[in-house]
Amino acid sequence: MDAFPNDPMCFPQLQPATFQSFLAAGSQLSDPMNLAKIRTDIPIYRFPGSEDPVGPELAGIGILLERYRKAGLQDISHDFYFGGRHEMLNGINRDEVLSNLLGWISKLLERRNISSHRATYPIEVGAQ
Repeated sequence: MDAFPNDPMCFPQLQPATFQSFLAAGSQLSDPMNLAKIRTDIPIYRFPGSEDPVGPELAGIGILLERYRKAGLQDISHDFYFGGRHEMLNGINRDEVLSNLLGWISKLLERRNISSHRATYPIEVGAQ
C-alpha cells in the first residue's frame, strides 16, 4: 500500500476529467429505462471499499444496489470492505477479497449445477 501514494499514475482523488466523465454519464447510468435493459437473471456481486473515492463512505454503492433492486434484478450480493479503496483485488486485504469472490462464484456455480442437473435428469418416483 505504500507504493500507491508514491506512484505518479495514482491519485488520492479523482482527477477533474475523470470526475467530469462520471457526471456526464450519471444520468444514463441512473435512468430506470436503461437499468430495465439489464437481464434480471444475471447474478451481480459488488465488493467495494469504504474509502473508494467513486462512492464516498459506501453511499454510492447503496444507491446503486437499490437501483438494481428496483430494476428487478433478483440475485444481488455484496461484501463491504472498510478501509478499502477502489481496486479491492489489489488492496492490503487482497486474500480476504479473493476468498470471498471465489466463494461467491463457487456457490453460484453449485446452484446452477444443481438446477441444471435437476432439469436434465428428473428423478422418477418409484424408479429403480
